Amino acid sequence: MGMRNLKEFNINLLSKYAWRILTITNSLVYRLYKARYFSGMMLEQARGKGFISYAWRSILAAKPLLQTGCRWRIGDGSSIKITTTPWLLRPTTFQLGMLPQSLGADATVNVLLDDDGEWNEKMIRSEFDSLDVEWILLTPTHTGEADRLLWHYDKKRRFSVCSTYWLATHTERTTTLSRCDMGPLEMPGALSGGQRLLLKFFSSHGNATTLPLLRSVILDIDEWWWMECVRSVGQ
Repeated sequence: MGMRNLKEFNINLLSKYAWRILTITNSLVYRLYKARYFSGMMLEQARGKGFISYAWRSILAAKPLLQTGCRWRIGDGSSIKITTTPWLLRPTTFQLGMLPQSLGADATVNVLLDDDGEWNEKMIRSEFDSLDVEWILLTPTHTGEADRLLWHYDKKRRFSVCSTYWLATHTERTTTLSRCDMGPLEMPGALSGGQRLLLKFFSSHGNATTLPLLRSVILDIDEWWWMECVRSVGQ
């Protein structure tokens, strides 16, 4: 399977059980854990305080990795919080860049939909930053379906131990993801080799003030480029 880091592989095996708890909410295991460890909250909000079992502590160790690769598929939008839940196609956070002041922390995505289940573009443009608006309108909705959690880093959006291992070993390096039929794509958030060379070139001509600005400009260009990729393939 090409897995050489035993520690990372162990975390990935644990993430498989955490994923099942996240997605199979009618199981006995889910009901037991929820009653004991995260009653009245979502699993994403669960903490390892107090006396907890070794099994639950192990599942919590895999939670950060799951949160890196999970996002919600929008159905009716009633269970997806706008400000805290990953639901956009925007890499790599899947969340808004700027939080709207007029919407509360508990506001859900369904308030952004019209009666036909499509985006209320007029409302969205009046409430959100222009770049966030573009990502929202690019994110597909699925009228008549329930909201569903999916694994983003797989073409079929299915969770697998191999994909989580790949994500875990690449998160701290350049985030190159094969998410489209177009092949590997460089994602915003981490500088690619070409970008680092560009910064290295300008470092001899810039100063401590101009270099952070240059890095910001490069990442903005990357985000625009990825947006165009998403628009072209219709994901």
